[in-house]
Amino acid sequence: MIMKKTLFIVGVALSFLLSCATLSPADTVSEYINKMTLREKVGQLMMVGIQGQRNDAKDTAHIKKINPGGIIFYGRNLKDAGDIPQLIVGIESLLSKSTFPMFFAVDQEGGLVHRVEGEMYRPPSAPAIGAANSEALSREVGQSVGGSLRALGINVNLAPVLDVPANIISSPMLMRSFSNNHETVSRLGTAYILGLKDAGILATAKHFPGIGRAQGDSHVGLPRITWERQDDREKDMLPFRKAITAGVDIVMVGHFVAEPGDSKYPVSLSLYWMEQVLRKDMGFDGLIIVDNIEMKGIRDIMPIAEAAVKSFQSGADMIMVSHEKRNQEVVFNALLDAVTTGKVSHERLNVSMKRIMGAKMRIMSSSSARISDRTLKDISKSIAEASITYLSTKESHPLIMKKGASVLYMGYNSILFSTLKDFFGHAEILNTTLENYRKVNPEIPVNKFMKKFDAVIMDADYTDALEIISTCVNLNKEYVVILTLPGRFQKTIDRLSPGRIVLTFENTKIHLNMALEIISGIRKAKGKLPYNLTLPESYVNN
Repeated sequence: MIMKKTLFIVGVALSFLLSCATLSPADTVSEYINKMTLREKVGQLMMVGIQGQRNDAKDTAHIKKINPGGIIFYGRNLKDAGDIPQLIVGIESLLSKSTFPMFFAVDQEGGLVHRVEGEMYRPPSAPAIGAANSEALSREVGQSVGGSLRALGINVNLAPVLDVPANIISSPMLMRSFSNNHETVSRLGTAYILGLKDAGILATAKHFPGIGRAQGDSHVGLPRITWERQDDREKDMLPFRKAITAGVDIVMVGHFVAEPGDSKYPVSLSLYWMEQVLRKDMGFDGLIIVDNIEMKGIRDIMPIAEAAVKSFQSGADMIMVSHEKRNQEVVFNALLDAVTTGKVSHERLNVSMKRIMGAKMRIMSSSSARISDRTLKDISKSIAEASITYLSTKESHPLIMKKGASVLYMGYNSILFSTLKDFFGHAEILNTTLENYRKVNPEIPVNKFMKKFDAVIMDADYTDALEIISTCVNLNKEYVVILTLPGRFQKTIDRLSPGRIVLTFENTKIHLNMALEIISGIRKAKGKLPYNLTLPESYVNN
């Protein structure tokens, strides 16, 4: 039934295209737009979220009323990847009169932010790609992610992140960014975008003009960034310039004030940023989409209805309303009223309609896709092999933790402990403080307990890591600190000064197992820190 419905929709689209075969793509789009009602046009300006894994009668009536241009999926909508095609067909059946497809979008960035679970769908994190530092691998990731999403019916990936974190200790964007080096982000981000386009889905550069300097989060407030030098501003925008040159389909603007530029309005409401900079100065003529308008950063400064109209007047093409049906109706009605009363002209509305329908036509015409011959799981292994980073002090001798060693794990990471047991065969865990250990085992001192193990592996954030390191040194015991979150790297170095530290950039079995192969000498570490920082002189990046 799903296949029959999909073939019917494709057939309708193809019939329309064939009937317009004598027209140019631009004329075909214009002809279609001219036949649309005002309500249909306004609906196209919105990308909305739905609440569950299936639509009830109220959801159905709501979608039919708004007739949105796109749907964004979140984890709440997906029990597993197999749910997506059925959900998409159900939504499409509500809008069967539409010749052009709906945008079906996800934030499938990888790492911390991904909506579709499973090794065949979840991309490696951006920092892992940054540590691998290979444009070929980054493009292959984009191809594979795009191919897997397209097979599910998704046609827009709201990725990659092109923000460049200014502070690798506290930036909220650190785990979503390729690097804090602008050239690296530009190269890898552009390659990723080209990979998505190879696969026949739309790519999104976000969050223009770069939120990497912000310390706050738009979900809970309105961040502000200030460039002290023009050169810094240009560097932060460099990845977006490169993405536009590469033909990125969508640019997402963020909810933050960026100055010098516009000191009054956030980028998402700013005529200066969207029209003057993004359109005129940078020459972008694709879709500008606004990050979820429901975020607190916007609600703190004006009502959602007013913000949506202001955003559209200032140059946005699509407004995202991710969560509440009530808010979606408010935004729809506000945009409809703005056009009806003349606050927004029909000419302005049609400019965005041409961009939206033009992007949808590109989806329809993307019949052939070039994707990787390898699965995303296999590519993730290649990223892991190329990204795992091993640092040690100059006086530390090479690791000799061989398979079959007896290992003590000290920490709280259940995935890491499970991987350790599978890899070494004999592993025990101490996941409590040393104070608690001494209360429970007063007759066995910690150093005596540790003697029976060949080696110690610990989390960087283990409560008593400093004392354990000191004990290992006194016992001449092999040890290594494993860090999965690079944002804690500097603090780990400053607080613990460990003799050996391995960064995985991911807390997955694929990456952790690769780290253990490096620790046991099966393979050499190839990754390099993707951040511009000054290491203490005592450390080397092996």
